[in-house]
Amino acid sequence: MKYPYFIFLCFFFISISCGKTDESDSTAKNSRGQIEFLPPIWINTHTESGRWLDYSSSTGGNWIFGNIAVVPFSNLEGKMTLRGFDISSGELIWEWGDFFYPEQEAINGRYIFEEDGILHWKTGNKAYWVDIRNGTTVQKYETDTFVTIYRNDLNGTIYWNGLETDSLPGLKVTGVFTGDFYEPSPTLTLLPDVDTTKVFADGRATSITTSLPVVIDGQPHLVVGWQQIFPPQWIVQSYMGLYNLDEKEWVYNNVVLGEQHAWGNIENPLVKNDNTIISNIRTKLFCYNYLTGQEIWSKEFDHKFTFSGYEISDGILVANCENGVLFGINPETGQTIWTGEGAGTSSYIHDRILNGVVYFVGGSSKYFHAVDIQTGQTLWKLDPDRYQETSNTYWNVGTVYCADLEDEKNGYIIIQNALNTYCFEAAK
Repeated sequence: MKYPYFIFLCFFFISISCGKTDESDSTAKNSRGQIEFLPPIWINTHTESGRWLDYSSSTGGNWIFGNIAVVPFSNLEGKMTLRGFDISSGELIWEWGDFFYPEQEAINGRYIFEEDGILHWKTGNKAYWVDIRNGTTVQKYETDTFVTIYRNDLNGTIYWNGLETDSLPGLKVTGVFTGDFYEPSPTLTLLPDVDTTKVFADGRATSITTSLPVVIDGQPHLVVGWQQIFPPQWIVQSYMGLYNLDEKEWVYNNVVLGEQHAWGNIENPLVKNDNTIISNIRTKLFCYNYLTGQEIWSKEFDHKFTFSGYEISDGILVANCENGVLFGINPETGQTIWTGEGAGTSSYIHDRILNGVVYFVGGSSKYFHAVDIQTGQTLWKLDPDRYQETSNTYWNVGTVYCADLEDEKNGYIIIQNALNTYCFEAAK
């Protein structure tokens, strides 16, 4: 009798073991119905050294170029490289590490650009051009000028912001430049009115920090955000202007934005919505008709939008506030449509809305969030502890990629933790 009983117990325990679900193959939800674990499509280790160098503040861009995702990587010597992965399969296509100083350099992903398969960025006094298709250096150079610049394009012309001009000796003034994609020294196109009586001790005076090219009545214009410094303290006043590039004259240039303050600068690029622009200074979001310079609406919040920013998609202005609240706002009126769960200091949400869902890493919450922008409902709240391969259980706020390859999947979402790069199918 004891042998059949023994066989029965063995069969029973084997059945239990086989019936257990491997968490790596199943979706798990928290008590609020939010997905906290989702099986990835693919995983790639992005460090060979067993440790990860924190480049989170250096990325921030949506580095998706066709079917290639460009991902930061730390090699055995702890040096930073870039890797190009096939988005759908995770296959490594190339690796690039031709930095001047690979142990020290970083890349600000908000200021990285692509044209005809060539990736380009300028950071500090260094500039690089890399072929995305094979990961080879096209050209690179060092200069004596330290800048981080961004660009806008209109009708085949490239407009660069963030460069200082040498046309005003002794003053540090930044303007808008035009130039070829490969040109080391673009041409000065526009400076704001410079008050030479208001100069900080180190020579800093006036700066154009953001511009947006638009066409009005068939003519190219620049909507410009600029700042004037009021010494001897570090006090800043921001202004908005509209410049006609054909006529080479201001339509207007002195619309006051916000109040004079030590942090009175425009913190994020201008966001266009029909004939209006939306931006922020400190805790205030504002909307202006850029044709006339007239304010449409402005709204004060409990905190700033410095890090995560805002984006317009499907008629919703999605704004991630530092107070941990995510806002869905009517961009025409400034009225709040919904409030949802944000996460304080979070990843940049520009270009991170895909099929009606905004994706961001919560710097304060440590989770990876996916939120429906029509309702404010949190769909994902991926817990890094559920993907634990290291004691550093957090998602990298600098690496959040959204890609739509127009294949059978909803889209692809790529994020990193301390050791690995993960690719998930998009929520919608």
